[in-house]
Amino acid sequence: MNTKCLLAAVALSWAGTVPAAATSPVFPAATQDPAPEKQDKQAGIPECKEMKKTASGLEYGVLRKGRDEPGPAADDVVEVHYTGWLQDGTKFDSSRDRGATTSFGVSQVVKGWTEGLQLMTPGAHFKFVIPSELGYGAQGAGGGKIPPNSTLVFEVELIKITAMPKFRPSKGEEQKTTASGVTYEVVKEGAGSAVAEKDGIALRYAFWKPTGQLLQCSEQQNNHRISGTLATLPFPWLKDLAMACKVGTVLRVEVPQKLFPNANSDTVWELELTGISKLPEFRDLDAKKAVTTQSGLMYEVLEPGTGASPKATDTVSALYTGWLMDGTMFDSAHARGAPSEFPLNGVIKGWTEGLQLMKVGGKFLFKIPSALAYGAGGQPPTIPADATLLFLVELVDVKGDGRPK
Repeated sequence: MNTKCLLAAVALSWAGTVPAAATSPVFPAATQDPAPEKQDKQAGIPECKEMKKTASGLEYGVLRKGRDEPGPAADDVVEVHYTGWLQDGTKFDSSRDRGATTSFGVSQVVKGWTEGLQLMTPGAHFKFVIPSELGYGAQGAGGGKIPPNSTLVFEVELIKITAMPKFRPSKGEEQKTTASGVTYEVVKEGAGSAVAEKDGIALRYAFWKPTGQLLQCSEQQNNHRISGTLATLPFPWLKDLAMACKVGTVLRVEVPQKLFPNANSDTVWELELTGISKLPEFRDLDAKKAVTTQSGLMYEVLEPGTGASPKATDTVSALYTGWLMDGTMFDSAHARGAPSEFPLNGVIKGWTEGLQLMKVGGKFLFKIPSALAYGAGGQPPTIPADATLLFLVELVDVKGDGRPK
């Protein structure tokens, strides 16, 4: 179930990074639209009576003023509706046509967007004219949809800003060093429960280079958490830190490169223990109740459910915990305290087949042979080659295929 990110080498279950705008004219993947401004899908480039030009050459005009709130910073994530045209009126991309808003990092798109978004506040609707050097330049993009050296025109509606964590300087006199070799200080004392050995725990995270450059955080990854039990957290130093926390505790942590080599430098982390949960107990399927499908997938119905069943093309929301057959837990939405959402045709074959047997509200135990999971390659370091996997799955919701009706 793990997806790509800077930390993919340690197989953490965090959402994928946003693709760079320099390689695609389509801004990152769609999210559900809370309250978009209605607009004719076939409408052309909007007129704007007063256009202004910045020092960089970006032109912008205000179609509607935003609320009296702070605008986004370069590190923030925004949710927008937009339509893009070439100067001759040829439309090449539109979140409105897809019927869903789009979210991405302000600094993870073309330069004209990065600059223009920081001129807006939530609720604003702007027109941008982006010269080639602030767009896709001489290479163009989109397999010819955006020719080389194209000036681009966008209408952009800023729906929401998700502010990113801010880098904190150290208060050296308050630092402590763990046995595993990381240095930490308490930013905020928690008031909740402490962690027990078998608890599922969820940690909000952010980490930076020592210079203050944000590398990755929960907010960029759909609010995903580092999760597991003390024994299954991906790094030993995380166990040491979690044991020092209560729910609500926030830590500033300095991690040497040798303990977290993925970033190719020392890193500074902020960790918050956001939740503790009791995890389901591992058990194999009851042989008397187990059903085996033609593919070799085995399942046991714990609760049948009464809602809709998903199709392979649907997006679903589910709570789950996954184990190796020796009882080692390798992933758990139960530990994170929130269901995970994913397209059913974008996961391992055993999940795609198995969840179509369920109804919303149902709870199944699945035993997935290696051929329907990660096969001979495994998913190092947590899932070895040719591993049979056991999953407890609760189907929370079916969200459809996401296509406009």
